[in-house]
Amino acid sequence: MCGQVGTAMAGSFSDISESSSDYTMLENLKTIGVISGYPDGTFQPDLQVSRAEALKMILKTSGKPEPAGDVQTSFSDVPLDSWFAGYAMEGKDMGIISGNPDGTFGPDANVNKAEFIKMLLKAFNENIDNYDFTALQQTIAVDVTWSDWFYPYFAFAKMDGLITPDLNNQLEPNHSLTRMECAVLLYKYYILKNGGDIEQMLGIAEKNLADVPAELNANNLVTAFNEANDAVFYNGLALGLQPNSHSVTGTNDIALGFRQLVTAYHAKSQSNPDLAQSLVDEANSDANDAVTHDSSLQSLADQINQLGTSLMAQ
Repeated sequence: MCGQVGTAMAGSFSDISESSSDYTMLENLKTIGVISGYPDGTFQPDLQVSRAEALKMILKTSGKPEPAGDVQTSFSDVPLDSWFAGYAMEGKDMGIISGNPDGTFGPDANVNKAEFIKMLLKAFNENIDNYDFTALQQTIAVDVTWSDWFYPYFAFAKMDGLITPDLNNQLEPNHSLTRMECAVLLYKYYILKNGGDIEQMLGIAEKNLADVPAELNANNLVTAFNEANDAVFYNGLALGLQPNSHSVTGTNDIALGFRQLVTAYHAKSQSNPDLAQSLVDEANSDANDAVTHDSSLQSLADQINQLGTSLMAQ
């Protein structure tokens, strides 16, 4: 693969700790010019993102050249001298955006997940028409039906591992995205398309997994699931690059085990102990497989076993 992300410089954002699982991701996005932060040195991860801001971030991630300013677009709500006029024009010319039926772009509206995924895939020239997802009429989440306009984009993104249903089997297409949520999607897709450093991928996964036990103990199941799922994603990418590595195979099994464990916690919280026990058994199996590949993973495997035993004893 080409265009790999390099080693990140430290400390760009005062509100992102170096120990954060998102640290390397954000530093690399800053390095390639996708994000820049605020004048006070913060990233402000929880701020919601407008459609204009999302379009700019997506175009930068896809490597498109900086558009000219002061351009005329056909959108009635995009002034000639607005900072986003060039991005709106480029986005429309490339077929990334088409606007609303009333001729507006809605630059200040919060971007939702469905809109963001569509723009992202369009910017990377993914030919969704080559995949007849609607003909399958498969349920990919309880809140996404095959007749939804965004179904092909979500089906493609799910197939690539870019998005995954949450603990309630939802993909939340109408969810307004925050800066951190946009960054996660952008970085994952950038790595999928351009490659990345294996050690960095494993490092991100390791930081994610390190957070899972504490989140479980605090009953923060949504956060724990997201952390475990991201670990599976990055470990899976590393495994694809080094399929014969015992250590990478083992860490991938550990990531899968932690994700099963989080799902078991959710099942127990939903008063489904039988399903919880089945998921704990699967988590333990993944943990045991990990140790057969790499004995240095024994302590992590023990952690999965202990957390599972503690859960079922409650």
